[in-house]
Amino acid sequence: MTVADLITPNKQWNHALIQSLFPTDISQAIMVIPLHTISTLDTHFWSLTPHGSYTVNSGYHLAHSQLHQNEPTPSDHKSLDAYRCHYHDETLEHALFRCLAAQKLWNCRNIWLHEGLSLSPDQILREASAYFEHYTVCNKKTPTPSPAHDDHFRPNDSCTSSPPFHHWLFVDAAQDSQLLKMGFGMTIHTNSGKVLLNLAKPRSGITTPLLMEAQALYSALAWCHEHSFYPDSIVSDCNVLVNYICKNETHNLHLNPFVIEINPFVIEIKSLLSYFPNVSLSYILRGANHAAHCLAKTALGLEQEPYG
Repeated sequence: MTVADLITPNKQWNHALIQSLFPTDISQAIMVIPLHTISTLDTHFWSLTPHGSYTVNSGYHLAHSQLHQNEPTPSDHKSLDAYRCHYHDETLEHALFRCLAAQKLWNCRNIWLHEGLSLSPDQILREASAYFEHYTVCNKKTPTPSPAHDDHFRPNDSCTSSPPFHHWLFVDAAQDSQLLKMGFGMTIHTNSGKVLLNLAKPRSGITTPLLMEAQALYSALAWCHEHSFYPDSIVSDCNVLVNYICKNETHNLHLNPFVIEINPFVIEIKSLLSYFPNVSLSYILRGANHAAHCLAKTALGLEQEPYG
């Protein structure tokens, strides 16, 4: 039996069949999973990572927990930040491909292992001095403020740039893992700041943050198209999603686990965007997207869509 056998021809869960096959708690967990009309193949899901794809790190943690149930893994009792370069998230990708300090170590190791060469003490001293000098110069530089900090309502990384805009659509999403529920928020403003519409939309089930943001954007575009309202600026605080749509950043390693799942949504989003003449899709700071975020949070406590 496959998942498709549990779904009716009109794309709804077959409640009677599910309840006859599974215990009550499992049946309820299945029936709150949202179904959409986009046809995609079933894929394997690894429950120990947020994106559902297996990683060596998660496999190591699982094996360690099975062998040493009373002992914490190393990352359980210290910060996950990279201790050499202080990168905010020490991941396998960062350690192998992006960390400059780790790359130096790998290069020295490979030269010694494969060529039998090692750096002389004088060369080590020169490189250490140059590294320290570079570190000192970087710390003395005065940071240049980002334009987004100067004006909270001026997004960046847009697909097109044709300001000034007349109508702004702000979109955000939130979820509650306890209630197994998502909330989508959208608000439409004029260029003078007047609020034309607030909409909070609840939805059963939860998913990964990236897919949740994609669904929120799709839902907002679909609503606007259905009601023949076409804003000329659309903003989201999910920079990864905006770049994925605007710049086709499929090479981003953080996105690879989501590509199979998110591509149908991106195709639908791009299809809807074709109805919006001269539209600009842009990234905005999370703090500047407060209104849409509050609406998304509000939607978590609702059973139907309210308008404001």
